[in-house]
Amino acid sequence: MIHAKENNWKKGSKRKRHFKEDDDKSRNSHICNDKNEEGNNTKESTNSLNKFIYEGSVKIKNKKNHIFYNKAQVFNRDMSIVLIKALEIFMKEKNKNNEKIIFRGFNIIELLSASGMRSIRYAKELEDTINHITTNDIDKYACKQIKRNFIRNNIKKEKYTILCNDANSVMNILNVDNMYIKKRNNKKLDIGFTYINNINNCIDYFKEAFKFLNFLTNYNRRKHNPLENVIEHDSDSTTFLSNDDEIITTKIDNSGEDETYIYEEKYDKNNIHCNEQHNRNVEDENKCLDDIKKKDIIKKSKLIERYMFDIIDIDPYGSSIEYLESCLKYGRSNFFILITNTDMRILNGKFPDVSFYKYNSMIFSNKVNYNNEFSIRVLFYKIKIIASKYKKCIIPFISINIDFYIRLLVHVIDDALQTKDVCIDTGMVYQCNNCSSFHINPMAYKKDVNHLSYDQNHNEAGGDANQNCKNAFTSYKYKSTKLNISKICEECGGDILIGGPIYIGKLHNEDFLHTCISLLENLEQYNLNTIKTRERILINFRCLKQEINIPLYYNLPSLFRNFKICSFSRKLLVNALLNLNYEVSYFHKDPDSVKTNAPNNVFMDIFRAIIFKINSKKKNSNQLQNNKTDQNNLTNNENQNNDNSSVQTKKIYSIDTIKDEKLKEKLLSYQFFKKNTSFENINISNFKKETNTHKLFTLENPEPFWGPMRKHYEKN
Repeated sequence: MIHAKENNWKKGSKRKRHFKEDDDKSRNSHICNDKNEEGNNTKESTNSLNKFIYEGSVKIKNKKNHIFYNKAQVFNRDMSIVLIKALEIFMKEKNKNNEKIIFRGFNIIELLSASGMRSIRYAKELEDTINHITTNDIDKYACKQIKRNFIRNNIKKEKYTILCNDANSVMNILNVDNMYIKKRNNKKLDIGFTYINNINNCIDYFKEAFKFLNFLTNYNRRKHNPLENVIEHDSDSTTFLSNDDEIITTKIDNSGEDETYIYEEKYDKNNIHCNEQHNRNVEDENKCLDDIKKKDIIKKSKLIERYMFDIIDIDPYGSSIEYLESCLKYGRSNFFILITNTDMRILNGKFPDVSFYKYNSMIFSNKVNYNNEFSIRVLFYKIKIIASKYKKCIIPFISINIDFYIRLLVHVIDDALQTKDVCIDTGMVYQCNNCSSFHINPMAYKKDVNHLSYDQNHNEAGGDANQNCKNAFTSYKYKSTKLNISKICEECGGDILIGGPIYIGKLHNEDFLHTCISLLENLEQYNLNTIKTRERILINFRCLKQEINIPLYYNLPSLFRNFKICSFSRKLLVNALLNLNYEVSYFHKDPDSVKTNAPNNVFMDIFRAIIFKINSKKKNSNQLQNNKTDQNNLTNNENQNNDNSSVQTKKIYSIDTIKDEKLKEKLLSYQFFKKNTSFENINISNFKKETNTHKLFTLENPEPFWGPMRKHYEKN
């Protein structure tokens, strides 16, 4: 029975928790401290560890998980650091002979910072590589914690700016469109560099832009909290403060010009009566003057151009499409974008209707086994279509599909001529509903037309062509392609499904990949020992390097699954393709993939011929000399038979040579195997070895439920 005192609550009312009084706590605390001192010490240590998150060389505070932080994205952040450092090496190597420019460092903006871990790691681990980093998040509490975490990691205040606003409004307001594009030399200027004789000064514009951003942040706070009259200045630094004005007016306006002028006057007076003996001293003084000038120019450009963004980093929860419009129309004519996309259910064909209105492309269902690459190409198609509206060209540097997201490094160039190639780089995919056959049909092709419009009339004096005449140039005519695919599959007679459009061009830059691999092999030279996922990044980049530039791939298990037959080794198919002088490689996420430039009908003929040959040789072992049933020994025997091919007659293999009647009946039940092969005796020997055999290895998840986390909501 329950006493009345214990059951002292009314029906329908909520039962309240009863806490012990302080006297009881003080009495029991002495007993607990005497008995469980070691247990309390361990609890305190675990609580202190739970308050802080350690990643790389950075320590941030995340008490009670109020900030969004995902452990599974450590690989993403490590890879981003490697990519930015590789960009520095790549750009310096490209401009090493250009004496008109100086490297000042990259200006980066992270539009969706959340915990700020990525930005803090950029600023701390890439000290000389990065000039200034701008972090933005719409959550007021997150901005407060980001600012405190920057201070906690001893990062200088001049190195970062924290904004608290919507990502699209930040990019639209800080867009330096008109004033930057007017200068033609800026189109040729690579990221991270500045001209020695010309620094882009947009200080007045950024002052007004940051004032407007500050107004927007205050407006949004009052909109959500009407009773809140006090504005907290701790959450962001959206305005130009008085310290910034002092830096701009004193350090920028009065540095460099007067000092170099004084040095030049001294140099001219001392060298009027110079003799030949003092030529070495003059050269040393010239070098000193050049070094002083360069240092002053770098100081100026670091302060003036810190909000001229070189790299834009987007890592949203879900799709990045809603932020790409404001980023791609950014006014710079040459910049990079780092993009993360995590809505893989839509990109893998789970909801085709959603994928069409989001990405304007029809994606196949989960039955199609090349969706890992198909999703990347759909995303690239959408990015290129958005960029083409602003006459900008997209050049892929890195594109990788790993874990539960896609990570891209994209180069954006302001070039109206290259944007015309969007129709060439776009194609439709025609997939058979029964077998794994697919065809890719480009939307258009271009034809070179050489115009040599020099007039034969020359000027009498110089003999040059008239000014009104056009110079010799090459132009292109773009025409739509013809469809050479029937309504029914030529291999099995199945129905044809239509997918796309997708991007069918290159996915990687080979020179940049080589730079990334050499960087990862020598991380100690660049002081990047804090990257823990080095081996995994390295094997992924090696896999990307060996990929051939052909859209989509075949999956071997799906080929056997379609016809419910026993599988054979991937080596046999690869050897047959290489012996016919076709290229073969893996796709970096699928270890059972076969990526080749062989046409679909040739690939399917090879597949049929190998099945006929293997199953015929298993039963005809008495007729053929020195042949065994194992497939590995079969390839060795083929090497020996190649030497005597001129003497011995080759045996013809077809479905009639298969001795297993049950297998023959099973194969004949499919229209696919009724078709005759063009290869009567396919060569599956290991004559030409596959040069690049890097294969992506899989790792076990360190924790359960490893993957995307729940969406973060702003703290009330």
